[in-house]
Amino acid sequence: DYKDESFAGATVLMRSHTPDAILSEFRPGDAPSTGGVFDLFAMLPPLLSDLPPSQPIAILGLGAGTCARALAAFYPHDTRRMVGWEL
Repeated sequence: DYKDESFAGATVLMRSHTPDAILSEFRPGDAPSTGGVFDLFAMLPPLLSDLPPSQPIAILGLGAGTCARALAAFYPHDTRRMVGWEL
């Protein structure tokens, strides 16, 4: 269990040597938005509207897929491929 109430009921991904850094969060059955910093990444596709749809979105530091899930949920008709790497 994480000590911050805003993460109550969420599964959080963090590293033991940086316990105050949440790398990803997942809330089963909830909306794709988390109410936190990860929601900012959902603004990415409108910023890339000038690029062709064949241009993929790269996610460096994929974590547990919080940002990828939000992008897929908010932009279901965007055919842009997402490629993620975990650090």
